[in-house]
Amino acid sequence: MTLLQQQVQHLTFPLLFETHPDVQQMFLPLRSILKEDLKYSKELRAHALRVMGYIQKVVARLKEPEKCEQLLQDLGKRHVTYGAKVEYIDLVGQQFIYAIKPSLEAVWSEAVEDSWNQFKCPCLTEAQKLLIENTWKMLVDNISRVGVITFMRLFETHPEVQEVFMPFREIDKNDLKFSKELRAHALRVMGIVQKVVARIQDSEKCEQLLRDLGKKHIVYGAKVDYVDLVGPQFIYAIKPSLESVWNEEVEQSWNTLFKFIAFVMKKAMKDVE
Repeated sequence: MTLLQQQVQHLTFPLLFETHPDVQQMFLPLRSILKEDLKYSKELRAHALRVMGYIQKVVARLKEPEKCEQLLQDLGKRHVTYGAKVEYIDLVGQQFIYAIKPSLEAVWSEAVEDSWNQFKCPCLTEAQKLLIENTWKMLVDNISRVGVITFMRLFETHPEVQEVFMPFREIDKNDLKFSKELRAHALRVMGIVQKVVARIQDSEKCEQLLRDLGKKHIVYGAKVDYVDLVGPQFIYAIKPSLESVWNEEVEQSWNTLFKFIAFVMKKAMKDVE
């Protein structure tokens, strides 16, 4: 086992399970293992080796994007059969980068870190941008409801996030939908989404907006990890309003947009930290 593989086993997944205990519960062989014993787990070692194997395959196909995408699409479909949640996929990258840094200490630089980050940076195609613009027009009149459902669903699936929002801490989940504070916050977030969509054809302006937003979230005391969690809940919330046009392309377009939003915001948040 190489030093890099050891780092992935000893750091990537233990850190992931520490910051997101619910993820550990998805791995049946690892559910009952105490966090201090994870680094000795044969099951975790085997899983870490499999993950490293896939990263090696992706790196080998970097100059052949079609083959690279096909590999990842197949892997994604397989994860659905395992019962993996979509939102968990985004959480591994940041822990992986943390884990590889000691092994690359001699050559580590901002450029190296950016390269690994950009490696997982989602990019929208022109067709996806058009789909987002067109479907957003269908959502505007119903955006308050979409925002409230997004956050109700977020707090239901990740109760720990509700504790971060001071005005919502004491509100029972059954009363959330009647909360004026939640409605106001949901509208603010939907306003940001609207601004992103309005700038979707101008990547520089879009990224600047999201960098500024990420820096503000650090001031608010928001955790970097929570940024990834909003997108899947938003997509769940908009699906009924777009039922007449909903298909795999629409869903993938919005998924990619929120991954892009999360990527830019998180980078800005880490820069401030």
